[in-house]
Amino acid sequence: MVDKFVAPQTNSVGWVGLGAMGRPMADRLTTAGYHVIPLEMRAGRDPDAVAAALAATDVVVTCLPGPDEVRDVWTGSGGLLEVMRTGSVLIDASTIGPATAMELADAAAERGMVALDCPVSGGPQGAAAGTLAVMAGGDADTIERVLPILETFGTVHQCGKPGSGQAVKLINQSVLAGMLGGLGLGYALTERCGVGPELMHRVLSGGVVRGFLTEALWPLMASDDLDAGFAAKHMVKDIRLCREYARDAAVPAALLDTVEGWLVAAMEVRGHSVATQAIGQGVLA
Repeated sequence: MVDKFVAPQTNSVGWVGLGAMGRPMADRLTTAGYHVIPLEMRAGRDPDAVAAALAATDVVVTCLPGPDEVRDVWTGSGGLLEVMRTGSVLIDASTIGPATAMELADAAAERGMVALDCPVSGGPQGAAAGTLAVMAGGDADTIERVLPILETFGTVHQCGKPGSGQAVKLINQSVLAGMLGGLGLGYALTERCGVGPELMHRVLSGGVVRGFLTEALWPLMASDDLDAGFAAKHMVKDIRLCREYARDAAVPAALLDTVEGWLVAAMEVRGHSVATQAIGQGVLA
């Protein structure tokens, strides 16, 4: 464990990744009084410029599409581990899987820094409202020290050692995949069998399956509003990480194959910008 970390003397936090999740999360920090330092970490970045931008903080949050992007920003040429000071804390809010999280934690420790894997769940709406589930893996003392930052995003669940936040996130995404599959199948049956989607929504809302997906996604499916929300391509990436995790645990995961196939089909027929509620179109394809 690195014991040199001292809570930063300013309220500045570096941030990499201002996408559908990252931007509202960064906005929550700004609203809470933090000074968010947006970082451009594209190929060919200038390490001196990155170091200068981070001069006022020892904490950086990354929120990026997947393992390759996070690995490049952290360990690539001119990356965070190259330019940040000893004792800095790097918080990754992406979904990258336990193996990559542990790899990055080891790389950070070698440079005298602390890495926390803190993926989130709750979608862009939850990010904007500050109601995300934050699954925190890594050194418990460091999590406590940056808890005010993490609590800005929502409820923090301390999961254990490095990589454990990612493990919990993949289990969460496996459950979500099953629920999305059921929703997509139900919508396809509604369309093919001539049951009105409004009637079906009233039934779903009044029964045991009522929840976020029936209340937030079903109306979007019924109105053919398929672009707003969590991108299907990102869910496909998560499902592939879930499948790898299940395989390593010797747990059968044929369900994930089916749901991935439906999401891929939805992107093929309605475009790669669609969100997860397009899954019904994939079932019908």
